[in-house]
Amino acid sequence: MPLRRIPRRIAFRSSCGQPFAALSRSLLLVILASVPLSAQGLGRHLKAEANANLSYGNVEQTTTLSRLGLSSVDSTLELSTDGFFTYGETRVDGVPSVNKRSWGGSINADLHPFSRLTPFMLASLESSLEKRIIRRYSGGGGAKLTFVKRDGMSSDLSLALLAERTVTAPTDTNRTEMVYARYSARYRLERKLADKVGLTVLTFYRPEFHALHRYTASANVGVTYRLVSALGLKATFVDNYDSEARGRGARSNNDGDILFGLAATF
Repeated sequence: MPLRRIPRRIAFRSSCGQPFAALSRSLLLVILASVPLSAQGLGRHLKAEANANLSYGNVEQTTTLSRLGLSSVDSTLELSTDGFFTYGETRVDGVPSVNKRSWGGSINADLHPFSRLTPFMLASLESSLEKRIIRRYSGGGGAKLTFVKRDGMSSDLSLALLAERTVTAPTDTNRTEMVYARYSARYRLERKLADKVGLTVLTFYRPEFHALHRYTASANVGVTYRLVSALGLKATFVDNYDSEARGRGARSNNDGDILFGLAATF
């Protein structure tokens, strides 16, 4: 249940943009990331992605997704950051409209990353036009249990308790702020399926502390075909669910895409 609710006034605005220009910038980001930082394992690692899909006919829809992640690992501490930007534009009878514009970032600190049980702290920030979220801040801590970690495969489960502050715009004129606690469960799998094919799975489930029926969930499943040592073609399935999205004025609680693009890892 919300601990605090503060009504305010705000104008929720959107503007039409150029999705192909956004994709071009995302591809440029992948190309600029082509200077390697280090080999996998101890040291620093960089990951960058640029993805897009396009549909046409009675309703034209374009979606782009770019991601950038950086991590630094030693025997006692692993620091990692991750950021994403999603943009979607639709055209009905030639009239353009922005229907997706989301961005977010997170930072994680894992103590003793090569242990089977690892305590960690995390913080994140996100914004979403389609979910009517102006800002969502969260932070907390928990523990990660590693099931497998070897060449070609890793699998782990993380459990945490988070404090969250969400600023939403359920109407054009009223803004609402809520502060509450959430549980967080994350499962992550990375596996080499063949010599040049890899699978990644990342899922989250985050119910409210006092109301488990109010929750957010997400799934990100990617299959990458390696072209060269640091660059590959990637197909990604992304699905996000927020049980309160429609209550804030969104069209649906669920939002998903299948995207294709490039992924660089160093």
